[in-house]
Amino acid sequence: FAAGAAGVGVGIAGVAGWVRRCHKRWAQTPIEKMHEVFHSMIRSKSPCVQRTERGPHRAITASQLQDIYGFYSADYIKKRTMHYVYANLVMPLTSGERVSYAEFAGPHEVEWFVSHCWATEFA
Repeated sequence: FAAGAAGVGVGIAGVAGWVRRCHKRWAQTPIEKMHEVFHSMIRSKSPCVQRTERGPHRAITASQLQDIYGFYSADYIKKRTMHYVYANLVMPLTSGERVSYAEFAGPHEVEWFVSHCWATEFA
């Protein structure tokens, strides 16, 4: 009886784990689902995170900036500021791997440095 009860306990634990994983997937918000798709799109271009020292080797290209803007602009960026973009798009994408957006997207050497005010529209 004890061996049968142990088997049932393992079976119940396995089912409970499966339910938790499925619930997490089903319970994703629309923006979390978008992050998952964007993450896959970036990984298809840059298969792994490239950790890079801070400095001129940790930059993104205009094309990489356009990738995030083009992907999220219609539904999430609209007329929002860089404060929103950073907190709601960049951080969720990069926090799991604890990297910068440049490392996440594939770092490049700086050719031009462009500064901007985070309080203005991202577009």
